[in-house]
Amino acid sequence: MKPLSLADLTPLKVPHQLEILPYTIKTQFLQSHELVSGYIKTLDGYKQHQAQLRDVVNKSIEQLNEITTMINEYEDTAKTIEEQLAKIKELHQEFINLETYHYQLLAANFNQTFLKTKFKKLVESSDQEGYKIVQNVGKDHNDLETTLEQFRASRKKYHLRREKLNRWDEDRVTGFI
Repeated sequence: MKPLSLADLTPLKVPHQLEILPYTIKTQFLQSHELVSGYIKTLDGYKQHQAQLRDVVNKSIEQLNEITTMINEYEDTAKTIEEQLAKIKELHQEFINLETYHYQLLAANFNQTFLKTKFKKLVESSDQEGYKIVQNVGKDHNDLETTLEQFRASRKKYHLRREKLNRWDEDRVTGFI
């Protein structure tokens, strides 16, 4: 907004009666602040400038109100985010606690000795499976080739498991392979 100038005021033409007044009276009129202020306030240029200023101020007030509303909304959103973040942290801590409890239970129930014993039983069942196939050679009506393939597969599984168990028992291996 540009400042108000004399050209913007477009003063009224001074009537002829005021021009013929002596200089001292004109000076007294000009020194009277109230008289000059009242004269300027009656000019159309001043009124237009004042209306423009009022519009600018009103627009500024509207923008400030919008900004205030946005700030309040952002504060509400930030509060919601903080609450959700606190809930997430709480849930994460609960997850960590449950995970720790879960691993403690697993460690108590499934230690190396327990797993090794269970695997030994699996090796023994694989060995027994091979013996059952051999015992059922005459009883089954399968052809010899199918029975032989089943026996080979069973023995291969047994030997692989047995080798894993042997490696597990060696000192150089610290866990299940």
